[in-house]
Amino acid sequence: MSEKVKKIRFIIIIGISLFIGGFIMIYENNSRIVLDRKYDYLDQIVIDADLSNVVVKYIGSNDINVVIYGKDKDIIKVDEGNTDIIINKQSSREFCLFNCEDKIILYLPKYFKKLDVRTDLGNVDTSEVNLEELYVYSEAGNINAGLVNKAIIYSEIGNTTINEIDGKEDSSISSNTGNITINKINNLNVDAKSNVGKVEINKSNDEMNEFNLKISTEVGNIKVR
Repeated sequence: MSEKVKKIRFIIIIGISLFIGGFIMIYENNSRIVLDRKYDYLDQIVIDADLSNVVVKYIGSNDINVVIYGKDKDIIKVDEGNTDIIINKQSSREFCLFNCEDKIILYLPKYFKKLDVRTDLGNVDTSEVNLEELYVYSEAGNINAGLVNKAIIYSEIGNTTINEIDGKEDSSISSNTGNITINKINNLNVDAKSNVGKVEINKSNDEMNEFNLKISTEVGNIKVR
């Protein structure tokens, strides 16, 4: 494949990625709260949703609050363990672009540390919280994370942005089509790969920190600062 064809392909696919990430599920007009549940304590939450944004926020208490927006015909199942829950949400819509906002909002206390999310179509935003472990698999949608110690993230189509990775465990961030940006890393091994997209990583200013970076992209730029 010639460089010109690669560039054209890159521009087209990134444009599609930005369109999906910027416009899916913008408005809440056709969605309402279909589940609102509180828990005294959990140490892990697993989410499996076909069509939903996932938003994580801090709450000013030790409780955990799960709020799900959708339609009455949506199929929602919550498997509750002693210290963990698995949320499965199947939308009654086949596709949602305008005038709806199917979403799952988690209001978490600061002690909560482990989150596992899988979405077919939807953005994942954990930028306001700190997590020890974050696992995300997304077919289409942007991923934004705050401070994490370990991140295992895969996006088929969409951009991934992580504010900071700080931990000794290995992290892996990959995207088939989309940009990867890590604003700061400290003391860790990171494997970042985008088949079509830019990869940008900013290292800590501390010269004593040790890094093992494995970065690759087939079509796009790599920048390490």
